[in-house]
This record gives sequence, C-alpha cells and structure tokens, in this order.
Amino acid sequence: MRSRAVRLLRRFYHPDPKLRKVPDHIHRAPYYESGIVPIVPEIDFSNPNAESLRERIAIMRKACQLASYTRAFAGALVRDGISCDEIDRLTHEECIHRGYYPAPLNFKGFPKSLTCSVNEEICHGIPSQRLLKNGDIVKLDCSVFYEDHYGDCCGTFLVGEVDDVGQRLHSTTIQCVNEAIKICRPGVRFTEIGKTIQDIADEAGFGVVAEYAGHGIGKNLHTSPSIIHIRNAYHQGEMVPGMTFTIEPVLTEGSPTRRVLADGWTVVTCDGKRSAQHEETILITENGSEILTQHPSDLFHESFK
Repeated sequence: MRSRAVRLLRRFYHPDPKLRKVPDHIHRAPYYESGIVPIVPEIDFSNPNAESLRERIAIMRKACQLASYTRAFAGALVRDGISCDEIDRLTHEECIHRGYYPAPLNFKGFPKSLTCSVNEEICHGIPSQRLLKNGDIVKLDCSVFYEDHYGDCCGTFLVGEVDDVGQRLHSTTIQCVNEAIKICRPGVRFTEIGKTIQDIADEAGFGVVAEYAGHGIGKNLHTSPSIIHIRNAYHQGEMVPGMTFTIEPVLTEGSPTRRVLADGWTVVTCDGKRSAQHEETILITENGSEILTQHPSDLFHESFK
C-alpha cells in the first residue's frame, strides 16, 4: 500500500514528460503541473437572482459550448483505421488553437486530453495506439476548463457498419438522457432521473451501470449533487434554479457489472459485452431546464472538419 502511495505522489509531483503541452497563454487548470485537483467553494443557490450567479451561468454556458464543440470535433475524427491516440492529439491541438484547456489532461494524473472507451470499455479509457475498426462503438468524453469553470459532455460514435443491437444500444442511451432531461425542473427530486433512465433501459433489455454517476459541475469538475442513473433513494434533494449538473448514464448490452483494468483508469464490463454512454450538462431554470452542451453551429463562425 505504501509503495503504491509513493508511486502516486511521484506521478503527481513529477508529471509524465510525455504529457501534451499547453502553452503559457492558455489559462491552465490548477492541476496541470501537479495532477492534484483542489476543491473550490461553489456558489450559493439560495438567491438565484444574485449577480454572481448570473455571471457564473454566463461562463458555464460558454464552457459547455466549448465542451460540446470539442465532442463534435473529436467525434468527426472517428473512422476505421484511426487510433484513439491520434483522435486525442488532434483534439488537444484544436483546444489549444481555440484557446482553452482540455480538462482531462493530468486530472488526478490522467495522461491524455480526452477519454476514449471502445466497445466493452465503459469509461475512462486512456487513448492509445489501438486502431478503430468497422463495427466499433466508441465513447469520447470531452471536458474543458474555461475561466475557472468546467464544461463536460460525452458522446458515443459508431465506426462504419454496426449491428442492430449496437445501434439500438446507442439510440436507447441517447433516449435515456433526453427523457431524463425532460423531467428536470425546480422541485423535482434527483431520484426521478434514475427512475426514468432505468425504466427505459429495462424496457429495451439493457443494463445500467450503477457505480458511475452524473454530478454537479461549476468551479469543480465534480461536485454535489450525485446523479444516480438507476432507481435509488440515495439523494432525496430537489432541483433548484441555477443548479448545473450532468446526466451521463452508461448502458450495457449484457450485465452492468464492471471492473477496473491494471492501468487504474479504464473501466470494462466483466462479461466483455459492449456499452454506450451519452452525457449532457444541464442548467435548472425557473421553469424547466436548459441543455448547456448543445453545440451552436456558429460558435467559431466557421465549420469544422
């Protein structure tokens, strides 16, 4: 146990020299050099008309637009024969070109600028030289750090011809998120999200991974509340205007039981069956909710490829 702790400390205080570089003019995340993620105080939601809250929401909108743009950019790279590492490299370069920090980079020591999880890999996959091939199901989780706030989203992308079950797994996952967002408004209990998602997944015959939750987001990438994606009584709190949080269920073709690989990051299904994930960041408004990670086509006043 002690030797593992020493290895972790060495990794944090002596970051991997192969980490992709972020130039000085980019506002870097506080963990860029150390890998140690500080906990920053979040805003009080008790006064939704406060100037500080309005400013926070304006920054969050931009951060989430950038995250959504990053997801779309990375997703457009997915094709037969490209490596996950190449997707990461090109996406990293695009973030730097556009002037913002790719939040996964050195977050608790994570070595890349996005996560790339293929087929049975549930989440947190480290981009490698593995080549994508026809029929693969690829999850790309993209988050950004912008003006001391975070935006976060994930998409599943299909490589070439994917069988009917894989396509249905993909579409059902998106349906789960969309239907869960529809119920989000002030006064709704967070537990309703998990019920909505699991009802849809059960009807479609898919599993839902319980251990990986959505989360509050703002000046911290992960903060309260925890959004559990299965039926639960874990969080009895209610949604309040001004709250921002993610909904990000992972659905599985088989059992949702999972394990973590030896790299300490990559999570896979125990039965080797495929998975899909979709994630959006939403804002609770006075009358409902707003999806902050919807990509505006004119974000940079040009198309991307």
